[in-house]
Amino acid sequence: MNEPAIRIALFGALEITHRGGSPLRPPTQRVLALLGYLITHHNVPQSRDKLVDQLWPDLPPRQGRRILSDTLWRARRLLTPPELNEPALVVLGGDTVTFRPDESVWIDTLAFDQALQPPYHDPEALRAAVELYRSDFLEDCYDDWALYERERLRERYLSALQFLLAHDQARQAHDQALQSALRLVRADPLREEAHRALMRLYYLLGREADALRAFEQCRNALQTELGIEPEPETQSLYDELLALQQRRASIAPTATGTASNTHFAISNDVPFVGRQAARAELMDAVEQALVGAGGMVLLAGNAGQGKSHLLREIAAGAAWRGAQVSWGRGREDAQALPFGPLREALASALTPARASAIAASVPAATLSALLPLLPDLPELLPHITFLTPTPGQYPISALHAAIGAVLVALGQTTPQLIILEDLHWFDTATLDALAAVLPALRDAQVLLTASARADELPRRPAVWNSLLHFDRAGLLRRIELRGLNTDECADLVRRALKMQHPAPRFSARLAEATGGNPFFLLETLRALHEQGKLTRDTKGVWHTAWDGPDADYHELELPARLHEAIDDRLRELLPTERATLAAAAVLGQNFTPTTLARMADGALPPPELLRRQFLIEDTTGYRFGHDTLREVVYNDLDDQTRRALHLRAAEVLEQEHYARVEALAQHLYLAGAWEKALPHMIQAGTHACAVYAYRDALQNYDHALECFNSAKSKQLSTLWDIHLRRAELATLLGEYTNAILAYEAVLQLAERDPRLPAAGVTGSARRSAQIQALNGLCFVAGHTNDYELAHRASRRAMALAAESPRMIDRAEAWYQAGVVSLRRDDYGEAQTLLEQARTLYEALNDQAGLARCWYRIGFATLRTEGATAQAVTLFEQARATYQHLGAQYEEHDCTVALANVLLWRGALPETIRLTDISIPFFRASAARDKVSEALIARAEALRRMGRLDEALAAVEEVYQTHIELGRTAAAQYDSIVLGAIMRGLGRYAEAQHWLAAAYASDDRLNKIRALLALAELNLALGALTTAWNQLDEAMTLIDWLHARAQRGIALRLLGQVRTADQAGTLPAPSNAFPDAEQCFKESVQLLLQANYESELSTTYVCYGTYLLKAQRPAEAKAILLQGQALAQQCGLATLLEQLQPELQRTIEAAAYPAPGQVRVRLARQGTPRGRSLRAEEFAEVVWTLESPEDSEMRLRHGKAAERQARIRRLCAEALAQGAEPTVSDLAAALGVTGRTIDRDIAALRAAGEIVVTRGAGA
Repeated sequence: MNEPAIRIALFGALEITHRGGSPLRPPTQRVLALLGYLITHHNVPQSRDKLVDQLWPDLPPRQGRRILSDTLWRARRLLTPPELNEPALVVLGGDTVTFRPDESVWIDTLAFDQALQPPYHDPEALRAAVELYRSDFLEDCYDDWALYERERLRERYLSALQFLLAHDQARQAHDQALQSALRLVRADPLREEAHRALMRLYYLLGREADALRAFEQCRNALQTELGIEPEPETQSLYDELLALQQRRASIAPTATGTASNTHFAISNDVPFVGRQAARAELMDAVEQALVGAGGMVLLAGNAGQGKSHLLREIAAGAAWRGAQVSWGRGREDAQALPFGPLREALASALTPARASAIAASVPAATLSALLPLLPDLPELLPHITFLTPTPGQYPISALHAAIGAVLVALGQTTPQLIILEDLHWFDTATLDALAAVLPALRDAQVLLTASARADELPRRPAVWNSLLHFDRAGLLRRIELRGLNTDECADLVRRALKMQHPAPRFSARLAEATGGNPFFLLETLRALHEQGKLTRDTKGVWHTAWDGPDADYHELELPARLHEAIDDRLRELLPTERATLAAAAVLGQNFTPTTLARMADGALPPPELLRRQFLIEDTTGYRFGHDTLREVVYNDLDDQTRRALHLRAAEVLEQEHYARVEALAQHLYLAGAWEKALPHMIQAGTHACAVYAYRDALQNYDHALECFNSAKSKQLSTLWDIHLRRAELATLLGEYTNAILAYEAVLQLAERDPRLPAAGVTGSARRSAQIQALNGLCFVAGHTNDYELAHRASRRAMALAAESPRMIDRAEAWYQAGVVSLRRDDYGEAQTLLEQARTLYEALNDQAGLARCWYRIGFATLRTEGATAQAVTLFEQARATYQHLGAQYEEHDCTVALANVLLWRGALPETIRLTDISIPFFRASAARDKVSEALIARAEALRRMGRLDEALAAVEEVYQTHIELGRTAAAQYDSIVLGAIMRGLGRYAEAQHWLAAAYASDDRLNKIRALLALAELNLALGALTTAWNQLDEAMTLIDWLHARAQRGIALRLLGQVRTADQAGTLPAPSNAFPDAEQCFKESVQLLLQANYESELSTTYVCYGTYLLKAQRPAEAKAILLQGQALAQQCGLATLLEQLQPELQRTIEAAAYPAPGQVRVRLARQGTPRGRSLRAEEFAEVVWTLESPEDSEMRLRHGKAAERQARIRRLCAEALAQGAEPTVSDLAAALGVTGRTIDRDIAALRAAGEIVVTRGAGA
């Protein structure tokens, strides 16, 4: 059977694997739910309304259908990526959506159901089906339909296991029956008949101790979940098995010459085995860093694969070669801190001597930015005068720059190997910092080496997305660790057991059972030894009950997973030992002897825990022998015990005057001690804000809100403070929906209790706080296109501010109201309000406020007047002010705004240069919306330059980001750009799809843009009537907005449509819709005024093409040459390519005069005046003496107007052909006197026309 092209797994997490590729997971919960539903109901058409109602019943229908369209697009791309050229599986038909798999698609639930068709006949087919059930159906989806399907499949799974258990018991296949019984017990711990079967099977396999433990597990499960004892039948079976074991023990003979089982500790510090290839690759990276080619290496492998051991080997090798080695690690426990791994590594690397060395090359201002991260820095550098961090709304970039500068400087003093363990637990602040500093390390003597669990990475979106970014940017080198081979496992067993000779068959059995995972293998050895199944005699020789010359050890029952091996070992511990491990697991990976002793009521760790390598003593205290040991112990705790231990941990840390408020907050939160946790959680949020870890801070405040809601005793003023901080942080992070909810909560709270934010507060202070919340609501509502909400909030803020004695309240309220008017396309009101705010800020000498006003007035000017010099000046003023203030975020925001102005002015290379400056800054600042704003400007510049593939890749990234952020208007503009790119690529159906989606916009400017793009598409397709109607609708909106530049573009398209209307089916020319030539002329004037030079060059080309068709080649050439000059200036490669054939046609047409044209000899441009000309100083020129438009001009405006139009045409034709006429030349051609020509030229020049002649002489 051929390998399926697509494998879809619905058991567990939804995964889609294309042939030869890695598993892909849905990027959002909505995509997960939609795909899961469609795949489950395959081949059944689903109406769009039903899908919306089924999946998102709380959404309004219109919003639901829009979200469904976006989600469908992303789902189809996941199922059928464009590059794979596979048939579409999601079929769209009218108002229905259907998932239609063919024979190339394999679905695990479908295979599962097919194998379990009753009646059951084939046990092997059942076993294969059971193996497919890796976890519950769509374990991350909790919709009602998914819960029903999950229960249905689970019941089928349990029935299959029950059948296999009975089948294997009947044929006495105890080993296979045992596996089914174990699965049954794990899947349904309350099924007593399964527990009884398990007890019997253990006994039949000679595992009496396991049989008795199975009863204890059954009793614990029943008591914990139901509060009942086992059934009498289960209790009787236990009593019988216990009696049999005691009777057997009383008559067991004692072997002579052997010890029952000499205790032997199997250490984790086994000499290094295998991994030669990975070690060589890592050492190669170290040696490259030693000579200045640093960067980052990721060592990935599942838990227990030996990452830490290998890193210790690399650290030793690097130190031997002269590198300094520093360590940091990610944490998931209460010890986690923002920037935790980098804090640890930098604190270790910055010894007093090295700190002094880097201070010589890193400015004090840069070092000062590190103070929030390394507050002890002044003690290391007492001779440095540290500065207060530069003010700015988003100064995280200064911290990132400081981290990068210090790392590079450290490498210049001594080559650095910085090892960062457990990247899968890294906080977002650390990931963002790595994204910012990695580019600077390419040419530095610094190597960052991170380790991570490969299976954990895709489950943590923030980490996974960061790694994808590092990989795409070429910043990451990945090394994968897999299981040891059989020979390496044999070597590991020999070294672990300190054997003189290998045991190949025993080792091969262990390699097979553990997959070559070193830690799993060692844990299995320990479990076998502690259970008495692997014994060591007095001579140091190891034995099992299955030794023999032909033994393959398959009778030896081994744990199927690492966690089971650890559980087997934990069951051998005494209750006091288990209790100590539980306390240690709650404390975290590392802890001091004093802390652990206080947690365990003064007792030191039992020696058995150290001997068995559960705990390891190091220079700072104790740590777990492996992270996985701690995880298993912690996860085995019941909720009540876990909460009690967390509370005890918090009490112990408070007794020790522990400075880490984050740890206290986390322990108290996990203990459910809400009143105690609340102030600590708020303080933890404040600490996170101090180091710009805004996402960590927001999580702390979310936890604080949960604590407040659960606490019995609370102050409402605290709730006010929590909501305000959450709103501000959500705004900074672009999570606008959460920000709106938080701001509204503040306002509702203020209206409910006027005493807030605190008792005795003045009315003025309360009013200012309300204005602050309303202004924040204005800002956020505007970003989510809820303009009505923004408008209401702005009016409330202005009304409150009008009563306020504080000028700053009025300035802020007027400014936000101006921004809201700008977003509502009321540009006149926006400029009035913003000018009023600017005056107030000027009176306050508030430079930041002035800069904000200039920035917004610049946008209003851009919308009404176009890309004028005034708009450029306003943005440059704002940019310079922010630069002076050191507000880098706002400075880069102005840079992107300036790039947009230059985009429309046609300075495309400069647009790309400016966006390339700001994109890295915004990426480092985690400002996804601003990254997208810069990227879309860059993509539009690339599109106009003809670099369509580059533009497409950028816009797809931007569109996905805007959808995730809920930026509807921005996503609609992305759709317009995508439509234009698709049209350029000749993919008209896709262009129609994107532009139609944008047309649905509530944003008027976006609707205009979409209509113009649709008209251009329909013009290309020959649908002239449709294009005309779309232009008609666009003109109505343009007139409402007074959008000059858009009118210029619309008139150009109207001229093109009229030119293409050979059959004359369109309405006759009118003032609103003039003839083709007048359309082009008005378009030129409007675009000239708006300085939209890239659009102007397109209009010149369209106008020139029209003139060429009208048999006016000389005029056409003049216009096309202007278009060519602008296109070259703007870098419009596609337009230049289109223009060349038209120019060639003008040359060819000029060589053969048409009716109404004559050849004349005129002086060449640039020839001297005041003397007779030589023969070679003349040029032969074709003049159009008569044109059909001349008579029309005469009828409409008179004879003089007709003659002046002819003079203008003749001068333009001469200029286009490299010549200049004299007044006498013109008079002779037109049959009038020279004085008449002089009078007409004067009239033309007075009207602003440019008429070039050589004067009166002949």
